[in-house]
Amino acid sequence: MDLRNLNLLVIIHNQINI
Repeated sequence: MDLRNLNLLVIIHNQINI
């Protein structure tokens, strides 16, 4: 798994949470 890909997923998750 790519670390960058994980970071992107976290950002998307954060946006959905907000």
